[in-house]
Amino acid sequence: MACSYCDYSAKFHSYQQRRILTVHGEVRVSRAYYYCGRCKQSFLPYDDVLGLVDEISPGLLAVRSPLMSLGLRVEKLMATT
Repeated sequence: MACSYCDYSAKFHSYQQRRILTVHGEVRVSRAYYYCGRCKQSFLPYDDVLGLVDEISPGLLAVRSPLMSLGLRVEKLMATT
């Protein structure tokens, strides 16, 4: 596997567990963890493929953002009455 930082050959290190919140609930996934001996960076390619930045899936973020802004508008409306 090529290192995503320096393009050097990174080595498989282990499998890492991660909890992801999705629109269907919580999911646990096991992803391959790689380490580059050249630039000393580690990475999980599966996270990049899924577009994961934190524990919330991109699909849930897409649904959550409009709902959160709606909630803020409702709170603001309630505060003015």
